[in-house]
Amino acid sequence: MQTRRIEAAEWQELRETRLAALGDSPEAFAATLADEGAYPDEKWRQQAVWLSEEADEACFVAEDGSGFGGMAIGFLEEDDPTSAGLVAMWVAPGMRGGGIGAALLDEVSRWARDAGATRLLLWVNEENLTARRLYERAGFVSTGEKKPIRSNPRATELRLALAL
Repeated sequence: MQTRRIEAAEWQELRETRLAALGDSPEAFAATLADEGAYPDEKWRQQAVWLSEEADEACFVAEDGSGFGGMAIGFLEEDDPTSAGLVAMWVAPGMRGGGIGAALLDEVSRWARDAGATRLLLWVNEENLTARRLYERAGFVSTGEKKPIRSNPRATELRLALAL
């Protein structure tokens, strides 16, 4: 399994991976499968181009030759370019526990540092202990901030930060 930045032509793989993530772990994301599943192909094409080429946002994928087994998106915070955010982090169920999540975190962290960020922020479902452990092993700590998850207001997200 290798990790790398997505390429502009990989919009279909991006769509398939994102929709698989939303279907597998709906409680982990603010977006919903119904919303993003309705996006037209052109929106996915534009996203793949943006995420492959822009300086302030990037998508990293894990692939093994048969498709993407995971993804993560990093972006620079608009109001504070020394902070970057991590969103859309997901590893396919059959590939969990093999270091893919850590490799994707490394890719996003390296990209954020190279872009000038000094910290990486993310929101994680409070009940997702597997994801929380992954982030904590990587050095993330709680900021003390909490909020309801947009896709499920009965669930709560915690904000974590990593010094880069």
